[in-house]
Amino acid sequence: MKKLLSLLLLLSSLVLTSCSDKAEPPILKEDEFLYEEDMNLEIHTGDVFNRIAPSGDGIYYVTGEYLYFYDYASGQSVLLCNKPNCKHNKETDQMIGQECNAYTQNASYGGTLDQSFMMYHNGYIYMKQNSVDFQTGGFTGYDIVRIEKDGSNREILYHVSSPYALDGVALHDGKIYFTTYHESSSETNKLNVLDLNDLSAEPEIILKDNIKSISDFFLKDNYLYLSAQTYIDDDGNAHNYIFGRYDLDNKQFELIKEGCDPMNLSFSIIYDGIYAYGKNHDTYIYNSNTGEDIRLCDESGHVAVGKDLIFVHNGFGKLNFEEGTKSVSVFDKDLNFIDIYELEEGSLYCDSGVINNELYYFNKNDDVSVERIYRLYLNEDNKLESAIFSEVYPTENKMGGYVTYEIE
Repeated sequence: MKKLLSLLLLLSSLVLTSCSDKAEPPILKEDEFLYEEDMNLEIHTGDVFNRIAPSGDGIYYVTGEYLYFYDYASGQSVLLCNKPNCKHNKETDQMIGQECNAYTQNASYGGTLDQSFMMYHNGYIYMKQNSVDFQTGGFTGYDIVRIEKDGSNREILYHVSSPYALDGVALHDGKIYFTTYHESSSETNKLNVLDLNDLSAEPEIILKDNIKSISDFFLKDNYLYLSAQTYIDDDGNAHNYIFGRYDLDNKQFELIKEGCDPMNLSFSIIYDGIYAYGKNHDTYIYNSNTGEDIRLCDESGHVAVGKDLIFVHNGFGKLNFEEGTKSVSVFDKDLNFIDIYELEEGSLYCDSGVINNELYYFNKNDDVSVERIYRLYLNEDNKLESAIFSEVYPTENKMGGYVTYEIE
C-alpha cells in the first residue's frame, strides 16, 4: 500500500508540474536500431498504438489533433507544418486554420487523418485517412496516404470504399500490408499487400483460404507474424485462437501456437523463437524451440518489447473481468521481474509502444481537457518512473473540425 501511495504521489507531482525533482533522462536515438527494418517489431508488436513513429532523426507523433516532430538533436518538438506565417492551432479563421498541414482535420487533401495509424518509412510518414465527399460532407471510406516529412503533400496510395474497413497496417521492404473487412457481413478480414514500387497494380491477397479473422500482425526479417481466430491447415483441420508466421519467400505458413486467450490474441516476439501471449487472462512465455510454456505474470494485456526490456500491461484480459488498478510490469529479457508501475486513473493503457527501452503510453482524461503521451523508463535505481513527453490542451485549439467546401 505504501508503494502504491508513493507511486501515485509521484505521478501526481508530474501531472501538476510537468517535471520532477530528478532530471529526466534525455530521449536518445538508438544507434544500433535499424529504423527501416526493426520498427515493425519494436513499435508495432501490436497495432493499438500508432500515435508515435520514430525515425533516424526524431519522433513523429500526434496529440490534440495535430502532428508534431520531436528532434533528437535539439530535444525540441515543433508542429509539422512548413507553411509560412501559419498560426497552426492559434488560428481563429476556420477557412485559413483548417489548411494547416499539421492539423489532422485538414480535409483539403481529400479527407481527415485518422490518429489510429502512423508510421515512418524511408523518408515518408504513412497514415490512414478518412475519405470525405466535399459535395455531401459524407464519409466515403478510408485511404492509405503518404506524407512528406514536413507534413505537406498527402498522396493517396490506396482507397478502401465504405462499408469496407481498413484495419491493421504495417510497412516492410517497400510494401504495405493491411487488413480489410466488410462491416455488414460475415466475410472475414483479408490480408492485402500493396507494392510501393507498383501502385498501379491491385493489392495481392495472401492467406485468403487459410486464415479467418486476423487479430494482429507485424513483420520481422522475412516473416509476417500474425494472430487469428482460426487457421485451416492443408489437410482441412481447424486450429483456433492461434499465432504463427508466414514465410515471405516460400509462401508457407507455420503454426506456432494454438489455444491462446480468445480475449487477448495480441502476441509479441521476445527474441527469436520466444513469444509472449495471453492465456487464461495471464501472460505466458512460449519457447517454440523446446515447447516449454511458462506463466510470466498475472497481468494479461499488450506486451511491448524493447531492446532489453519487456513491458506488460494488465489491461485487455484482466481488467475486462476484474476490478483493479491499471498497471505496467517490466521484466528483462531473461524474464526476471524488475518493477511494477501503477497508471493514473483514466489512462488508455493499451495505447503504447516502445522506443529504445522506454514505454510511451497515451492518456486522455475523462473531460477531454488534456491529452498526454508519457514516457515510462527505468531510473538509476532500476525503478520505473514516468515523465511527460507531450502535453496538449485541445480545448485551447481555435479550430473546430474541417470545413465543408461548397462545390459549384
